[in-house]
Amino acid sequence: TIIISGKPYLSGGTVSSFNDHRMAMTAAVASLVCDNSVIILEPMSINKSYPGFYDDLLTTGGVKYEWSMGK
Repeated sequence: TIIISGKPYLSGGTVSSFNDHRMAMTAAVASLVCDNSVIILEPMSINKSYPGFYDDLLTTGGVKYEWSMGK
């Protein structure tokens, strides 16, 4: 058995994935219960293991916004 106690919602903010697909996917899933937007730095690191991840996440009610940060 595992019991996790915590807040029902998170605030949001900026998360560095450190170019790690697991961190990017975890932040994306956590963003579903955030009161504000979540910016994931290096979001495309998910291509290492699950290229369709963001498309599948959208089917669960997620919303995706993209913009260029000058790179």
